[in-house]
Amino acid sequence: MKKILLIFLFSLSLVLAFSSTAIAPASDFTYVYGTVYDTETGEGIKGIKVTALCVNTTDTKSDPNTNDDGNYTITTLECSLGHTIIVTAYKDGVELGSNTDTVKECTDELGMCKSHVHVGISNIDIGIPEFPIVALPALLAMLSFGLIRKKLY
Repeated sequence: MKKILLIFLFSLSLVLAFSSTAIAPASDFTYVYGTVYDTETGEGIKGIKVTALCVNTTDTKSDPNTNDDGNYTITTLECSLGHTIIVTAYKDGVELGSNTDTVKECTDELGMCKSHVHVGISNIDIGIPEFPIVALPALLAMLSFGLIRKKLY
């Protein structure tokens, strides 16, 4: 009888141990935010898609459109403290710029941090040069390959 009780208690403890690990979150969430701005004027740029990549976990999340001030937020990137994040800005599928930072500890003093959800926070701004400067390499490449050509006869 004692042996059956011990086997039952051991089995019950194993079931509880494995079920509690299955319920626990798989990884930590980081709150990523920032501004996409024009490097010439310093003003935020509206309507830019921003994608955040956690290099260590390869998790990728995005904010499809920056707001009127050029701000973006990504609240559920699976990334732990000290991990590296690369944030990239896109417009119409064309990469405009990127920036990198590491995840810092999320404290309750920061309004956007929710200690039961976020372990880390990262503020990453992306400066984008004026459009003609960004478009210049593509225009020069088109000219050098003869895509824009004038007949000379």
